[in-house]
Amino acid sequence: MQFFLIGMLMGAADLIPGISGGTVAFVTGIYERWLSSIQTLQFHAWRRIDWKFLLPLAAGMLIALGLGASLLSTLLYHFGAQLRGLFFGIILATAFLCSKRAHLKRPSHWLPLLFAALLVAKLPLLESDSFGALWVVLGGALAAFAMLLPGISGSYVLHCLGMYTVALHALSHPSSLESLRFLALLAMGVALGLVLFSRIVSWLLSNLSSWTSAALVGFMGGGLPSLLPQGVSSLLSAIIGFSIVILLNLRAKKIDQPKII
Repeated sequence: MQFFLIGMLMGAADLIPGISGGTVAFVTGIYERWLSSIQTLQFHAWRRIDWKFLLPLAAGMLIALGLGASLLSTLLYHFGAQLRGLFFGIILATAFLCSKRAHLKRPSHWLPLLFAALLVAKLPLLESDSFGALWVVLGGALAAFAMLLPGISGSYVLHCLGMYTVALHALSHPSSLESLRFLALLAMGVALGLVLFSRIVSWLLSNLSSWTSAALVGFMGGGLPSLLPQGVSSLLSAIIGFSIVILLNLRAKKIDQPKII
């Protein structure tokens, strides 16, 4: 039950651009076990997979994604400006905390930051009801890569690729053939990304932690202009989102866990 509930929290977090499932894993103390368990996902070694941990975690995440997507779709429709302001505050706070870890006063760290920011800024924010199969699979794989990293969410990557609202709609209306096709391709990409990138993430965090953090700051900063608050209510939402991330980070320190970012 504990891992199921944590999975629900991770799934809910990954629906929100800016909060990562990795963040929740850090705060709840399961990040290392989660990452190492994903690395064992190989068909020929299925007996060594930590099923007692992964199955309830995955079940919780899937249920949270299904239930939360419908709620978020409704909120985006009725309170779009306020919700985007909330996302802006969350991402801004995460980028701020990540920049403190990266020690951005060092000139060598500005290169990955600027490259990542320009990459995101130049991405075409496509607004379409349908995407090519390969593009959706690639989006899922990149979203999985982000989900593995503390401080950046898969939904933020989908937002940068123009797939976020489409993915929310598909999750909240899974009965249509088009939604099922999109979700199947996205899930395929996520599964591939988790297996392929889990070792890469472990290596990056162990060997190039500061450079990785600098690149994360760039990724987040490059996407912020598309979420700039418009109006007083949107600005208040941004302040709330900023505060949530700061409080989560303080919580991680108090329980003696690694910092969120």
